[in-house]
Amino acid sequence: MLVALLEQRFVRGEGGDFRPRGPDGPAPGRPIWTPHDPEVQCGKKRSQERLGNKVHLAETADPTDERPNVITDVLVTAPQQEDSTVLPTVAERARFRTPETDTLLADGGYASGTNSEAAAELGTDLVAPPRRDTRQRNGQFSPEAFGIDLEHQVATCPAGQRSERWRVRERDVQICFPTAVCRACPRCHECTTRSPGRRLAVSRHYDQLCRDRVRAASEEFWNLYKSRAGVEATFSKLIHACGLRRSRYRGEAGRTWHAFAAAAALNVRRLLRWLAGEQTRKGRGGLRAALLAPLAAARSGRRAAQPLRHAFWAPQSIHRHLTRTPNVIAACVRCI
Repeated sequence: MLVALLEQRFVRGEGGDFRPRGPDGPAPGRPIWTPHDPEVQCGKKRSQERLGNKVHLAETADPTDERPNVITDVLVTAPQQEDSTVLPTVAERARFRTPETDTLLADGGYASGTNSEAAAELGTDLVAPPRRDTRQRNGQFSPEAFGIDLEHQVATCPAGQRSERWRVRERDVQICFPTAVCRACPRCHECTTRSPGRRLAVSRHYDQLCRDRVRAASEEFWNLYKSRAGVEATFSKLIHACGLRRSRYRGEAGRTWHAFAAAAALNVRRLLRWLAGEQTRKGRGGLRAALLAPLAAARSGRRAAQPLRHAFWAPQSIHRHLTRTPNVIAACVRCI
């Protein structure tokens, strides 16, 4: 393994000496990022690189329920995998584990027209900020200015001209307008600088994407979406209290087990707090005092408080809480 690591990171010179490889990085093939765990992969989010895996969480997020939110699913994926490709799996698993789930609140990285339609087929409403068209237009018409009918395969430009050719590709649809018509159009300078005429490339699920963008502009959408904020606090707790950011185990199986164990521990912690009467952080003494209260009551000859008696002597209440079926699920992703 050390020989393979040396060959990937260094190049043997003519004199037999080794020098580091250039800006192209390691040699072709699957690189070894650390000798402590040869299987680990490197992922990049924005400008930060991390070794390990991505963790996707599904958590209950019903604002009308006084019971604490619980983590219902954990999914560990490769660090290079796009979040949008994971959502169909997350939605399907959420539908299987909690059949009454009808709303899925997700980060903008999960949003796409394809995912919205896939969630709708499962009977789930995907609530996620749709991605914007960030391509530079230089003051020219964007695709939203065109009337695009995917069903009849026809598009109309702002000047009223109709498209000439359609080409359905694997990931998108290419729309071409007549060259002669574009050159003779008085608004050509507002549309394109290409000599062959204007061309558009839109998603095959462009209609659904437009509906998602219109919905995201409403106040009702953001009032519903704000319930997802709680999952960010969940990740913060998993990172700082359960060590999710730095795994103690080697191998993908070990990191997966660590993520599940951390989620289970946080669920138990929340459950005990709720059963101890700390639903809204108004309890006194915290969780430690709640756990030690029965012992203190036994020593003093007094009975423990009613919530504590239920916490330790009514396991059926714990079972009912863990098996409840929420109707709102929040999803998010972090790297470990």
